[in-house]
Amino acid sequence: MRYIVFLLFLFYLVCGFSQKKEKYTFYLIGRPNSFEKNNAIKEVQGKWKLLYVSAGSGVYTEGLDSLIQENAKTDKLLSKRYGNDWHSLLMKEVEEKLIEHTEIRSLINRKYTVLLAEIKNAQIEIDDRNKRKAIISIFGVEFIDKQNLYFTYHRFKVKKKKMFLKKVSWDKKLIDFSYPQNDITNK
Repeated sequence: MRYIVFLLFLFYLVCGFSQKKEKYTFYLIGRPNSFEKNNAIKEVQGKWKLLYVSAGSGVYTEGLDSLIQENAKTDKLLSKRYGNDWHSLLMKEVEEKLIEHTEIRSLINRKYTVLLAEIKNAQIEIDDRNKRKAIISIFGVEFIDKQNLYFTYHRFKVKKKKMFLKKVSWDKKLIDFSYPQNDITNK
C-alpha cells in the first residue's frame, strides 16, 4: 500500500512540475519607451504572464506583417483570458508602478546627487516585485577597449512603507544583460 501511495505521489509531482505555465509574447513596434517606463513594464508583465519584446521601429518594415499577425493572435488569447480591455488595465498598472518608481528615484536623487553625477549615463533600475522592499541598482557606462561596457556601481534596498534606504553593495560589477530598446548590451 505504501508503494502505491508513493508512486501516486511521485506521478503527481512529475505531472505537476512538467506542465508549462502559459506565457504570452507581445511585440512592441514603433518608437521605444523611456528607460523608466520599460523598467515599470518589466515589473508588471510577469503578473500578467506576458513578455514584451521590442521588435524595432515603425520605419523598419521587413517582417513587420508577421509581427502584427502574432500580436493579433496574442491579443485574441489575452482578450479571452483578461477581457477586451486587458491592454488598458495593464497600462494602468504600469502607470501606478511608474509613480512608485518615481518616488524611489527621487529618494536616490536627493541622497546621492554627487554620486550620480560621477557616473556616465547613470540609470536607476528598480526591482520591486517584493511587497515590502525594492532592490535598486545604479548602473552606467564606461568606454573600455573600444567598446561601451555597462557596470552596476551601487545597489540599495528600500523599505517601501518607511522609504528607508540601505546600502547593499558599493562594488562595481560588469552587467550581463540587454535593454535593446535603449541600445544597452554587454557581451
